[in-house]
Amino acid sequence: MEGGETDDALKLLEKSLKMNKTILGEDDYSNSIIHTLMARAYVKKGKYQEAIQQYSIVWEYAEAKYGLKSKEVAEVFLELADTYDKNKEYKDAVEFQRRAFDTFKEVGGIDKKKVATMAITLGEMYGHNEILDEAVAAMREARA
Repeated sequence: MEGGETDDALKLLEKSLKMNKTILGEDDYSNSIIHTLMARAYVKKGKYQEAIQQYSIVWEYAEAKYGLKSKEVAEVFLELADTYDKNKEYKDAVEFQRRAFDTFKEVGGIDKKKVATMAITLGEMYGHNEILDEAVAAMREARA
């Protein structure tokens, strides 16, 4: 998606969100899907703060529907971690990667490969922050 196409997509998504809220209401979970798409478009444009704002809204919807300790919220945490990482906000990236990892481990139901991948990513993020003990610990968790 080129820059102009991304801008056009965002305009359409904003219109879709407005219509969706008018028809289904402000609190309808389907709004979160549109916010997710908007966040991804902002990431593509390198507008990470706008993406983080959108993902924060998605988090609110997911937590309201599924609860804080849910796969759905953990998925949003992964998106936030990735976005913070791209924006070189490594402390926040680590926080959300850790929260996602811990939540997925707690709720279960995901394959070991995904857990290992999250642990490796977490280890790399700790490495960016020069928190080497935690980086090593995360890598060990990936092997478990």
